[in-house]
Amino acid sequence: MPPGDRSVAYELSELGGSLSDGRLAALGQWAVDHADQLLAAQERHSTGIGNGAAVR
Repeated sequence: MPPGDRSVAYELSELGGSLSDGRLAALGQWAVDHADQLLAAQERHSTGIGNGAAVR
């Protein structure tokens, strides 16, 4: 392989692929459906609001 032409290919193992029967898709859809809430929670955590970090 010539320098600079490096690539990486990722794929699920057979065991990992067994998640694609709907369970992984359901988790992905849940994340999409709750994206606003997840981002708000992440922001609160990052700024220390509501996680007890700012309360002493």
